[in-house]
Amino acid sequence: PNMFTSYSAKKVQALFDRLYLKPTDAIGQYKTQDVYDVFFKPTVTNFAQDVAFISASVPKARLNKLLKEYQTAAKEKSDAFSGPDFLYQLAQDNLSLEGAPNSVRNGRTLGIMLRRRADKTWPTVTKLLKRVLKDYDPALSKELAGKL
Repeated sequence: PNMFTSYSAKKVQALFDRLYLKPTDAIGQYKTQDVYDVFFKPTVTNFAQDVAFISASVPKARLNKLLKEYQTAAKEKSDAFSGPDFLYQLAQDNLSLEGAPNSVRNGRTLGIMLRRRADKTWPTVTKLLKRVLKDYDPALSKELAGKL
């Protein structure tokens, strides 16, 4: 069985378009910018910084090789496969952790990048991430411009 969930880039985009709220919109009595700042900003910031770091330090060809290793390990070990443990070790072995954000060390973002490469939704994910950053965190968007 395939251990990786696949998504459709068109459906991801359509869902985003249907649900996306601008920072000036409101959820009840709260501006969505305030909701973002309190509930989502730390997670989105860590994710974006991890993506920028991984993108800058791991060439695309190497990411493709890591994806193959990930898929092979998942298939061969099947029920005994632990994705988080495998990704942690993959990050330790393949990312130059000097100067890396602390969050990049656990392999979570690397795993997201690899799985979304597998189903070809990664370009859509990065496009949507850039949109969220541009709208909700312009300073981080500017800082990471060209790195995502």
